Amino acid sequence: EILMQEVADDTMEEYLGKLFEALPEAEWESYMEIISAYFAYEGSITQISEKLYIHKNTLQYKLKKLESITGVDIRLPSGAATYMIALLFYQKIYGGSIFR
Repeated sequence: EILMQEVADDTMEEYLGKLFEALPEAEWESYMEIISAYFAYEGSITQISEKLYIHKNTLQYKLKKLESITGVDIRLPSGAATYMIALLFYQKIYGGSIFR
């Protein structure tokens, strides 16, 4: 909550734009759904794939594609932090909720 109050919307948009600059904006929502589920299910590929109704291999492929697009691996602690911030910013700017 404090983070959201202190960061300007344009700064949040700039952060997202830089992280996902190589990803068409039309695809952001589907990747945010994966990122949200990743955090909600603590990175459990089985639980995430079940929640998203996709095969585990498809999920692994999408996570690798996300890493190749952004240069950041969500499976590493430093990468996880980057994506958590992106998810919070995305939800503030575009709405939506985190999987629970």
